Amino acid sequence: VGWFDSVVMRHSRRVSGITNLSLNSIDVLSGLDTVKICVAYDLDGQRIDYYPASLEQLKRCKPIYEELPGWSEDITGVRNLEDLPENARNYVRRVSELVGVRISTFSVGPGREQTNILESVWS
Repeated sequence: VGWFDSVVMRHSRRVSGITNLSLNSIDVLSGLDTVKICVAYDLDGQRIDYYPASLEQLKRCKPIYEELPGWSEDITGVRNLEDLPENARNYVRRVSELVGVRISTFSVGPGREQTNILESVWS
């Protein structure tokens, strides 16, 4: 398990045509001073913001992270985006910006009631 990789998600968006994203278990990030998002790769000293064409290149890639301020609040009871701490909302928005899709759901725990629907993808 690692930090969110926006490079691979942008690649998935292009390949699969996804239009929405579900962010699950963001509650596990609570209590961290900073949260990271992989925004690019270092490939042999060169910054690239795309998924490499070959497995050999991918093996040589090192993640480049953007760091965002974390949050200390317990968010397991949150039922809408506006009730998230500001830094958690900023994280959700930044993921959406980097991937280029809307966040349609986010979850703050393992229970069904902890999955928050922002936008129905079925209608």
